[in-house]
Amino acid sequence: MKFAIIIPTCNRARILPQAIHSVLAQDYTDWVLYIVNDGSRDDTEAVVSPYLADRRVRYICNPVNRGKLHSLNVALDRIEAGGAEWFTWMDDDDRLVEDCLDTARKEIERYPGFGMFLFSTMDAAGRSLARMEVSGPANYLRAKLLRKTVAGETHEFVATSCLNGTRLNAPSTGAQKFWFGELSLRTGAVFCGNELKIKEFMDDGITGKIRRQGWRKRTEHRLRIDAFVVRHWLGVIRTHPFSLSVYQVWIKALARAVGRGLSLRFAPARNE
Repeated sequence: MKFAIIIPTCNRARILPQAIHSVLAQDYTDWVLYIVNDGSRDDTEAVVSPYLADRRVRYICNPVNRGKLHSLNVALDRIEAGGAEWFTWMDDDDRLVEDCLDTARKEIERYPGFGMFLFSTMDAAGRSLARMEVSGPANYLRAKLLRKTVAGETHEFVATSCLNGTRLNAPSTGAQKFWFGELSLRTGAVFCGNELKIKEFMDDGITGKIRRQGWRKRTEHRLRIDAFVVRHWLGVIRTHPFSLSVYQVWIKALARAVGRGLSLRFAPARNE
């Protein structure tokens, strides 16, 4: 069983090595690592260069910055053509625990026939960043998007066979859970409580930038995601016309889009 790990990065050469080292230190060794440099202007390439002596480490460089989702899609193209059975990704300020891949392998072998496995994450102090009220096989749409019995930062492993050419075409990384939801309709999902990834949330990351934005900018950002889901999931409904959960996700996104649109239209100006 071969795993593919993707690390998209941009202008973070100083912290990238800790993410790479966490992959190199894995107990399970059948993996390939794709480092995608998204138009960095620092010395990312020089930092990555020594690691390329390990033939499992692959380096992709976007000539200009195209965003995290583009970088992930570029790597997914390579993964589908490269033969790894499973893929996952991590941010350049994340670290995998040493038995991450081996634990994922054991859970995959425990539940044959499923193509998506979700694990918990933790912060640098060891505090869990995900709440999982379900365990084992469960409906991803109900657990993650509707009832929120699974919330917080999860770490997904997905079977490459589930892709079938599907790529992340959302307006931002905030919509990636809907992409996972769409993939889960093809293969089913298994929820596991193991904490396999350490997240840092540094100030210069995407999460930090969003948190620093004012109310209006944050609301506009979320409205773009809702509007995308409303449009895109019409196609999902056509593909899965008998799935009640699919209709519920679409209706919920539509209601959020209307509510946020009205709040932007009528909310008084705020000091931000």
